[in-house]
Amino acid sequence: TDLGSISMLTPAGFRERFGAESSGLATTPHFAGFRIGVNDLGATRAILAKAGVEVREPGGSLWIALSGIVVEFTEHSQG
Repeated sequence: TDLGSISMLTPAGFRERFGAESSGLATTPHFAGFRIGVNDLGATRAILAKAGVEVREPGGSLWIALSGIVVEFTEHSQG
């Protein structure tokens, strides 16, 4: 849809993309993360750093892990 999409990853795919294990039992489907589009990754990084949140920066995005759930921030173009 124009509002977003859902990606299904295997445990191996999740590890490959995020470099971490997903939360929950690997043998059952479960919610493991989501992506948020932001206008400015630099500003987002600064806000998270000021709040003391550990941020990883793989391949042009930022992501954080909160209680085993990955939140990925990507910069979207304004249009």
